[in-house]
Amino acid sequence: SNKKLTAKKPGKWKSKKDSHVPVIEAEGNDIIISVKHKTSENSGAPGGTHLVEFIYAKSDGKILGAKQFTKDSLKKDEIPRVRFKDLPAGQTLVAYAYCNLHGLWKSEPYEVKAQRENRLSTAPDLEGLSMKLCTLLEQESTSAIKDHGKFTVAFSGDVSDVLTASKTKCQSAFPKWHVFTTNDGVGDDVKDSADTKEQIKTSIIEAWGVPEDNFHTVDRTKTADDAAFSYSQEITKTVEGLPDPQFDLIVIKLNEDGSFSGLLPGSEILQNNDVLVAPNGAGVAFTIPLFENAKKIAIVVTKKCKSIAKLLDDEQKPVSKIPVGPRLMWFALDGSTL
Repeated sequence: SNKKLTAKKPGKWKSKKDSHVPVIEAEGNDIIISVKHKTSENSGAPGGTHLVEFIYAKSDGKILGAKQFTKDSLKKDEIPRVRFKDLPAGQTLVAYAYCNLHGLWKSEPYEVKAQRENRLSTAPDLEGLSMKLCTLLEQESTSAIKDHGKFTVAFSGDVSDVLTASKTKCQSAFPKWHVFTTNDGVGDDVKDSADTKEQIKTSIIEAWGVPEDNFHTVDRTKTADDAAFSYSQEITKTVEGLPDPQFDLIVIKLNEDGSFSGLLPGSEILQNNDVLVAPNGAGVAFTIPLFENAKKIAIVVTKKCKSIAKLLDDEQKPVSKIPVGPRLMWFALDGSTL
């Protein structure tokens, strides 16, 4: 029959869905469709072999491409895969896979994201990443100061180890810098933000010479609500942009679980689009609108990551909330791919 089975409607084959629903993933600028289904001998299957006979993809009702598989074309334990190249960003596709024992299976729709490859800069170690970050800060601060007389930048506290990994001193007009932190602890419970502030302060203020008055910090003596409100006001006063402030640059470190700046998977703050800074755990943090509005965002990955795209495309991961586009720049260790 031509009935299409899906993860949500697997019919009588509920136990088979994980090995039959086609999986769509980005690999660099290509799209890979695969099925976690190994070929096996089975006397009940046509020709005595149980396998996925073909995979095809459709977009707007048209078939984009198809590939047929036989027991000879797939090695033992090899799963069927199809690669699509140069699909335009924004195109939505659906994948189909036909198993000769368990029928035709269909994936959820998948939207091709903007190509990211050219926005990735890699280095062999933290020191190399630090030097690349310095170059970026020099370039962005120079162009911002030339354009509107100041450079507004925010760092997540955990990038301080990258900033200090090389002895390179940034060359810039530091008196025109305004530095913020994307997240910080408040009240008595500030051990965890391990003095985020102090780390950034030592690595930037003291080492580079940004005036202390231009280092804008969360007021830790207030409650989280009050601290978030007053920090939002300070951002609005210092950072230009309409209707919402636009930082010239935000620099954050991405963790392996897709979290950043204290925004953890499932955090309520991820849904908060009404304010710029909100209470978060034992502290306060920038909300997604501030990241959406930033002119440039640099994301630093300090562990080798084979496919950053998997984190970006997984809606459970906080980093998937940051819009992909030319203003997003990646700094990662050699061997990482987008």
